[in-house]
Amino acid sequence: MWLAFYNLNIKALILKCLECDRQAQKELVCHFAPSLLTVSKRYISGPGAEDVLQEAFIKIFKHLDSFDVEKGSLEAWMKKIVVNTALNILRKKNVLKQHSEIDHHDVPISPEIYKSIDAEEIVRLIASLPTSYRTVFNLYAVEGYSHKEIGEMLGCAESSSRSNLARARQLLKKSIYENKNFESWQRIV
Repeated sequence: MWLAFYNLNIKALILKCLECDRQAQKELVCHFAPSLLTVSKRYISGPGAEDVLQEAFIKIFKHLDSFDVEKGSLEAWMKKIVVNTALNILRKKNVLKQHSEIDHHDVPISPEIYKSIDAEEIVRLIASLPTSYRTVFNLYAVEGYSHKEIGEMLGCAESSSRSNLARARQLLKKSIYENKNFESWQRIV
């Protein structure tokens, strides 16, 4: 199936999808679903991430005629739909509220500590953040949105976005410090 996808250019694949060609639609889903599921999992944990992806694909196929191949990447366009779908679900669940103050003392960590952490552990630590912090962190640090854009997306002030990002970073530092045995690092810190 992968060969079939690469033999078609994106424009031709989109046209076939718009003609309700089930094979083309299947190829589009099979090719992009893994990366889009990863995006969904950044915002929604557990089986809800797959529900977000399914809802996003419905929107993708419904609005595929509005995508312009000349103006951008199909994958980037689809990722934006997944992010917006996840944010809509989080808004409906009312979990994007600012968390009550947590003890956010700054934990100074030596850059050497970061060398001992692998990508899977970082992803796990980000996933363990409170939803509002994780959401802003992902939108800013991973997706590349500005605080102004995040504020518009989440219906909050830019300052709230900045504050949630700062708190997310502090919690991540604290989690890194607590989840590792850094007694030997205390001399470096």
